[in-house]
Amino acid sequence: MNEVKKYISFSFLLAIYVISMFVLLRSLYIYQSAYHALSRLISHSSVEILYEEENK
Repeated sequence: MNEVKKYISFSFLLAIYVISMFVLLRSLYIYQSAYHALSRLISHSSVEILYEEENK
C-alpha cells in the first residue's frame, strides 16, 4: 500500500509539473507574440516619433 501511495504521489506531482510547464510555455509564447507585434507596429514607416523638451 505504501508503494501505491508513493506512485500516486509521483504521478500527481508529474501531472502538476506538466500542467505548469504548459502554462509557462504558453505564457511565454503569448508574450513573444505581443512583443513582435509591438515591434512591428513601432517600426512601421507611418509611425512618427516627436521629441519635445519640457518647458522649465
